[in-house]
Amino acid sequence: MNRILAVTRLAFLAVGALTAAACAKPMLNLQDCIAAPDGKTLLVADIRRETFFGLAKDVEDRPVKFFAGDKELGVAVGREDGISILECTLPDKKIETIQATADINGVELRAEARVFRWDPRRVVVVLDIDDTICRTDMDDVLFDEEDDSKAFKNARETLTALTDDYELLYLTARPSFLLEKTKKWLAMREFPAAPIIVSQRKSDLLRQGVFKERVLDRLKRTWPNILIGVGDRASDAHAYGEAGILSIIISKKGDNDFGRHSLLMPDWATIKAFFANNRKVLTDPRACRDAVDGKQPLLLVVNPFNKKEN
Repeated sequence: MNRILAVTRLAFLAVGALTAAACAKPMLNLQDCIAAPDGKTLLVADIRRETFFGLAKDVEDRPVKFFAGDKELGVAVGREDGISILECTLPDKKIETIQATADINGVELRAEARVFRWDPRRVVVVLDIDDTICRTDMDDVLFDEEDDSKAFKNARETLTALTDDYELLYLTARPSFLLEKTKKWLAMREFPAAPIIVSQRKSDLLRQGVFKERVLDRLKRTWPNILIGVGDRASDAHAYGEAGILSIIISKKGDNDFGRHSLLMPDWATIKAFFANNRKVLTDPRACRDAVDGKQPLLLVVNPFNKKEN
């Protein structure tokens, strides 16, 4: 019940905070993109604007132009939900950023995002953000200029170590107007750089698991080695299960809502040891799939007894 109330609060706070946080005027948001070795990628942008009472309105039927430097990559027209999607091929492997522009009533909007190039041979680890890598202060995230949410102990060190063997993806249901703030928080705390995918529909705040299922289904068509997910909620566990990937849930208490397919771990130190002890299996896509299917055993970590926790 507490989780349901927290998610509901996030949805209402997000809608109510749009004016203060980002939407006093039309805003163009551009997602990070992941380029395949041949340069093929999917570019995703959305436009939001303020209406009465500070609510966010999707801006429909507006063309968004995408660029890589001076070269135009194409144009996509926003759908009913204000989202513009363009499939294209990046012309140069050295391109590190992409840009998007849109004209709203004579006002030019601009946005920029990063380009990431994954090694298709490596396993991808999907990471939730809120209450997974940090203890999220939602009031700070939504209303304050600076987000003072505290990173969990060992989270940054663990993820930094994982970059030696894995590709990383931050997948969060935070609304798109928080994308730049999320990038800033991760960078300031020296978390490893990786693509960040945020939600672009208000309904995704209340149906976070459905949102993550949809994104993972789309991404796995191009990147089948998305095979491990780390989260903290039952919705994360369900989304990872539906996607056919290993579900690691940070929780100090057993919860049947996580499902039998999930591995529960109390903290990031345990997760770091788990990855180290199972490196041979988890870095091999075929062996990792066998582990997800219950055909390959994994070594679990026994944490020493701590009187303070009992």
